[in-house]
Amino acid sequence: MSGTRDDRSGLAELMAYVREGDTVVVWKLDRLGRNTLHILDTVKSLTDRGVTLVSTTDGIDSSTAVVAEQLPTNTKIS
Repeated sequence: MSGTRDDRSGLAELMAYVREGDTVVVWKLDRLGRNTLHILDTVKSLTDRGVTLVSTTDGIDSSTAVVAEQLPTNTKIS
């Protein structure tokens, strides 16, 4: 997926494919959206659907109880 385009066909395919109980592993959260708000919407959509999200670089695993505390606080909202 390219981070410079708004039409993220790979992300759209992922969102259509994942089901409750699946785990999505990304290298970094920025792979899930164009800006912070889009990333947060994507994370919420995944977790609302019962999909576990793991970001290896950011050390985030939504199957743990401290997900909100793990989200980066120094991210600029575009």
